[in-house]
Amino acid sequence: MKRKKLIFWLLLIILIILILIFLWAGITGRVVKSVSDSTKLLWPVEYKAIHANSIFYPDVDGDGKGHNCKPVNYRSHEGTDIAILSSYQKTGVPVFAALEGQVLWVFNGKYDKCPNIRIADCNAPTKSDEPGLSSGYRVCTKLGPYCENGTGYCYWCFNGANIIVIRHYNNSKIFATRYDHLKNGSILVKPGDFVKKGQKIAEVGSAGYSLQPHLHFEVWGTKFYEPVDPWTGKCGPNYNNSLWESQLK
Repeated sequence: MKRKKLIFWLLLIILIILILIFLWAGITGRVVKSVSDSTKLLWPVEYKAIHANSIFYPDVDGDGKGHNCKPVNYRSHEGTDIAILSSYQKTGVPVFAALEGQVLWVFNGKYDKCPNIRIADCNAPTKSDEPGLSSGYRVCTKLGPYCENGTGYCYWCFNGANIIVIRHYNNSKIFATRYDHLKNGSILVKPGDFVKKGQKIAEVGSAGYSLQPHLHFEVWGTKFYEPVDPWTGKCGPNYNNSLWESQLK
């Protein structure tokens, strides 16, 4: 009887040790994953609002194909479009900062239910591009050290109307991220603000040059307005280095 009890207690101790090792390994793995993913992109839109066939991939190399070799929505598209159901726009679909960084530019105040030919904010600009322009669906930055990776004097223009651009320092592969077509009045940040990865910064809308409520999410590689493809696939141009923390299939 004593021998059986001894064996029982030995097995119990071994089981407890194994459980503790498993738990420790799990915790350690999560910590390491969190650290290793700090430079990777978080998905910028709340999942539950996305509907079937609602992701339209970039075509930064202009070959008419996405990373998955399927035809893109339109050639030379510079970002990932993430569409939502129109009914969700009213209640609000959060947009999150895909990485930590500093807010560089914010544009707000444009009509957010485009297309609408009767609304000037949904139509082409009536003025020529210049620093600080706001005409139709186009907005332009002020003149500043925005050439290459932060030199000279440049300005940039965008057709997304309500926009946030976040600069990501200390990230060799992602210079900045851009969020377009945002819901009017939903923007929660201002230039100069530091944001955390996963922080809500706005809500999805249909402002500017837009056919339906969606987020145009754009990734810049090593300098100002250098769109890169964050998706990896056999048709490239990004063949083996996904910039996503967890790339969707």
